[in-house]
Amino acid sequence: MKRPDFIDFEILNQIISLNLTYAIILLVVAYLFFLYLPRRIFPQTNAGAGIENIISNILYMLVFIELAVPLMVFLQIFNVFTFIGVIIALKLFFVRFYEKRNLKEYLTSLRIRIVIVLLEFFDNYKEIIKNFKRKKEEEFFLYLKNINYYQLFKKLLIVFIFVHLVYILGFRCFISLANPLSDTSQFFEWVANLDKNILYADNKTAGADFYGISVLIFILYKITHIDTIVLFNIYPILLILFLLFGVYFVIKRFSVSSLIALLVLLIFGSLFIGSPLNDYIATPITTTNNPDIINFFGFKIYNVPASFYEHFDLNLERVSRTPIIRYFSGMAYEHSSAMFLLNLFYLIKAIDTGRTRFLVNYTLTLMLVFIFHGGGAIALIVPSIFIAINAILHLKLTWNLLKRGLIAIVIAAIFGNGWVLSVFKYGIPQDFGAAAPFLDRLFGTKQAVNELVASGIEDVTISTLTPLHLSILLITLFFFVLALVWRKRFYFSSFLLIPLGFFVVFYAENLGLPKLVHPSRGAEYLFLSLTIVTACFIKLFLWLPLKLMLRRIYKIVFLIIVYCTLLISIFIVPHYKDLDEIKQFINGVQYSSVPLFLYKIVKSNKPFTWTVVSYVQEYSKVLGKGYMINVNEFITKYDPNAKYLPIPTKKVYIFVEDIPHKYTGKDEWFYRWRKDIEENLKNWIAIYNSTHKNVTIFAKSKLVTVYEIDNSAYIKYLERKNDQ
Repeated sequence: MKRPDFIDFEILNQIISLNLTYAIILLVVAYLFFLYLPRRIFPQTNAGAGIENIISNILYMLVFIELAVPLMVFLQIFNVFTFIGVIIALKLFFVRFYEKRNLKEYLTSLRIRIVIVLLEFFDNYKEIIKNFKRKKEEEFFLYLKNINYYQLFKKLLIVFIFVHLVYILGFRCFISLANPLSDTSQFFEWVANLDKNILYADNKTAGADFYGISVLIFILYKITHIDTIVLFNIYPILLILFLLFGVYFVIKRFSVSSLIALLVLLIFGSLFIGSPLNDYIATPITTTNNPDIINFFGFKIYNVPASFYEHFDLNLERVSRTPIIRYFSGMAYEHSSAMFLLNLFYLIKAIDTGRTRFLVNYTLTLMLVFIFHGGGAIALIVPSIFIAINAILHLKLTWNLLKRGLIAIVIAAIFGNGWVLSVFKYGIPQDFGAAAPFLDRLFGTKQAVNELVASGIEDVTISTLTPLHLSILLITLFFFVLALVWRKRFYFSSFLLIPLGFFVVFYAENLGLPKLVHPSRGAEYLFLSLTIVTACFIKLFLWLPLKLMLRRIYKIVFLIIVYCTLLISIFIVPHYKDLDEIKQFINGVQYSSVPLFLYKIVKSNKPFTWTVVSYVQEYSKVLGKGYMINVNEFITKYDPNAKYLPIPTKKVYIFVEDIPHKYTGKDEWFYRWRKDIEENLKNWIAIYNSTHKNVTIFAKSKLVTVYEIDNSAYIKYLERKNDQ
């Protein structure tokens, strides 16, 4: 595929401008909805302070909408007003039963305060605005007078790193409107159904599935009024920000240094996820029944035969690039993975301190893992068991704490798996996919049968093991042993059990164990786990030596090192965003000009007054807005020589691909005749245009032309016919 085929530079500026504008709106609304609002609704006693308070309130609001919205839609009572009513009722519930206050007195006090504030403002609003400006000016000049340059440059560094990493990981969100993956269509479909108060629609494409991501996007759609064509491309920015923020928070609490956390975050985003250099860590995989066998201290470990590299494309599959593709696509499994480190952090803190606030957040993160994609819970199993065993050995796990923990897990499992009810309507899913391959075999799904026929029961899917992997394992074990003799032994040693535990999950088939997670999905968890090892390495071999040698200025020197690392990331480190093989995902499912022109159609017409003639990829985007006819059906069903085009809408828009798209989604064979169909469509338009005067070009790019047919004459004909 040539570069022009997947980047249409003629419309690129329009797309960037559109996405950037709405991304800013989305970020502002997300701040108000996920931070400002929950701080005024939910009790803040157990929310913590600083960064932890931010994380807690995001978790509170996420869980609230993921539990409340599906129930309201299921009962067919959801609309903006009932949703606001539920929020108000929730606030009053906390006032009455948590704060133990009299509701009548609270409402009276609230009314009086609102009236006083409004009267004071309107009576003297000019003076209030003037005083506000003067106060802010005084604060600003006082800040400049007492400025701490170290703190200033550290805060700037935080901003620079987050902006840089969002650009690296979410670049696609700004330059495209096309579906990044074929899976995105089912989420479009589900959001359209939710908007009609339908939770489980008949003939739903994906059948039984997790509704977490669809509910989240639906709420974002309702509170921002951003059209889903744009929203589905920019909402992954929120996922990426939450992922980065979670990593920063956990590493900061583990390393007890914000600078170490920033450096680890930069390495994680720029190298582990965002760079093709990560291929050395998440190495290529293969499926074979004749692996090499390595003897390691009496253990037999499977490895990829060296001969497989002679025909790389035939025998091996790269998995290192999968995480960035799925993160910038905003997939459900990646929402679960964003909770991985947070969940294990809260588990460790809950056991170490016994505090309720950590147990609550552990429950909420586990619940969200189940809600977004239950496959994410599989990645948590082994590390969680290791941490529990470590707690027993350190005499940290009391019976009371164990009982509370089990109750928390049961609550999370019950409330987090409401999607299971859809099995009664749609049946067991046809496949659980790469996120939970052992469930396919357990339930004997269609996917399991296909894999068995294709590969055989003796085949194993294994990763390539290199000396680097052995080094990482030995270093992690060394850090774990060191943590056992360090202060707060349980706390720090438990963090090292996160990478050790996930190594077992990721390399399960290399160790001769059942496949728990396919490496293509496990790669992102592997990278997340390695942030713990990276933080230990930096702490022991960079931070502490600098502290011992430089004492007073070691933080300044370390700050300079992080700045230099940022510059290296910007100018030297290769990133996936610059590779054509990744940029192909910009137009891998459809040309970006198609959804851009479709967006213009939506904005130019009233709902359900227009029909689109295009391919199936556009169907989900049209749902709830207008009508659609598939290209092939249109050509065979409608006669271009007829007096009227018998489609009962005022406007008909025909999408013609001047360069037929090389579809790279599922079921590619179905589109092998796309070029022929497009030629037939062009002929249909040429014949129709020769006998009718109502055809104009609505929009055009170098790849796509959209023809508009003014079908008002047919609508008038129908009206006359009905009047007779």
